[in-house]
Amino acid sequence: MSCEVFQKDIGGTRRVIVDYSSWLGSSEVASAAWTVPSGVTQANSSITSSTAINYFSGGTDGQQYEIKVCITTNDAAPRIKCVTFLIDVRATCD
Repeated sequence: MSCEVFQKDIGGTRRVIVDYSSWLGSSEVASAAWTVPSGVTQANSSITSSTAINYFSGGTDGQQYEIKVCITTNDAAPRIKCVTFLIDVRATCD
């Protein structure tokens, strides 16, 4: 199984936007829950009608961190969709 990898400078902050628009149809994102391992800090999470957004800082040089975000829709019978991705921390990003 492959997942998206987001590069992050060791001292920087990385914004990640997860777009659910192709899965949502006429539904909208009602909430998002993030699972973030220790070593990485999250801040300023938010949602739009079709995306989940978060900012990540910290981490150890050369390490990858698996992060999961699950959204719930605003449907009468809410649907849940989870996406897993990696944050790859490097001293410098090319």
